[in-house]
Amino acid sequence: MCWVAIDRAIRIALNRGLPAELYRWGPVRDTIYWRILDHGWSPTRQAFVQ
Repeated sequence: MCWVAIDRAIRIALNRGLPAELYRWGPVRDTIYWRILDHGWSPTRQAFVQ
């Protein structure tokens, strides 16, 4: 859920014009996302695993 939390924080900051370090948040969000896909997906089960 870390990826979702950062993604939603970025959306809220952009939509409401709130101050945020988007230049830092975006790459962190993307890193978490790709790690989830690389390490959390089981092609055998066709599902996300822990």
